[in-house]
Amino acid sequence: DQRCDSMNLKVLIRDPDPTKPNRMEADELASRLGNVEVQAKLKRVFGKFPSEWDKATITTRYGFVQELQPFKDAPEAWPKLEAHLNGLSFAGLPVAYLNADWRGHPRELVGYLRKCGWLSAAELAQTFPRHLFYTTSGTRTAISAPASVYSVTRATAAARVSGHSIDLNRVMRKYSITSAQRQAHFLAQVMLETAQWRDIPPNRLLMHEWGFGAYSAANPMIQFYTAFYGRGIMQLTWVSNYREYGNYRSNGALLNNSGGYEERLTPNVPRISQASRHWTGNPADGASQIVWAPRYDPDIIATDPFNACDSGGFYWVSKHHSGNININRVCDRDFSPTSVGRVSTLVNGGGNGYYERQAYAAFMFRFLSDSAEIALDEELQPPVPKSRVRANFLKPI
Repeated sequence: DQRCDSMNLKVLIRDPDPTKPNRMEADELASRLGNVEVQAKLKRVFGKFPSEWDKATITTRYGFVQELQPFKDAPEAWPKLEAHLNGLSFAGLPVAYLNADWRGHPRELVGYLRKCGWLSAAELAQTFPRHLFYTTSGTRTAISAPASVYSVTRATAAARVSGHSIDLNRVMRKYSITSAQRQAHFLAQVMLETAQWRDIPPNRLLMHEWGFGAYSAANPMIQFYTAFYGRGIMQLTWVSNYREYGNYRSNGALLNNSGGYEERLTPNVPRISQASRHWTGNPADGASQIVWAPRYDPDIIATDPFNACDSGGFYWVSKHHSGNININRVCDRDFSPTSVGRVSTLVNGGGNGYYERQAYAAFMFRFLSDSAEIALDEELQPPVPKSRVRANFLKPI
């Protein structure tokens, strides 16, 4: 019935003082319902009782009141109560709804569910903004046409991330990228670093820097890192970064290479051999050359989903900045274009895709956080001299 006359509940509610008279009586129990300690107990109780909205069971649930003295003294009270309950009830409720008679405090239950933090492939797809690219001058705005080039559907987004979704979640947990702010920063950078998770064979492969390290006048540093071009979700670049990640995974997970190395740019002339030497960084900055062999094949940073994600997580938390390490420290500052810009600089120098990274982060933070904003766009002002960017919040469909 609906009287909630449970001995278990009474024990939780009653005054803890055993000498208190009438502490199990209804009036005394009712007076304690506002007690903070009682409420703390009750909000985590699961109780079994029938639906209060079912018109067919009103008499079964509330008929007991007719035996109470106030109702015996006023025979007209029950018909009035019954009419009132009829007005609040519904006929023909779904059977599954009526059978769901175990109840818990909804806010408490949702609070527990929110602790999960695991994002399914479908949920990761919802972190994709509908429009992925922005204009290159003035106040940056989203490019929407043609949609086949500049937009993405939810199905396409889910297909792009599905092969890495489990490992991406494992890595975010491993490196404490678990708050809404940290995930928004991290996934926005990943979105840009993976070229929006695009895989366009044969020359533009997912998790590989496009061009496989071929020289480009637009980025002359390529001539020094060549075969150690960007791979993985954070585009691990330079032989020194590959070496540091290998040292970190020195438990045998990244085995020394006993044969040749995968060569995707010049298959007939491998750039990595048993004797080849490679720059650890920019020679102008005092970098040196080392022999890479017999270390692991850097190609497995791209081809193995866990390595692709884990290398990015390792880079994220091991990055040196401001006398510290760990980009999470920057993510924990107030979420703003300034913090997004700083993270972008730490990940990729701050130039490549700067405005997309700003827009992606703003979009993802709204999706992952408790933001109640509903505006379809918002103008962001990154630190001067950067231009404004009008972030678009349309979701994929």
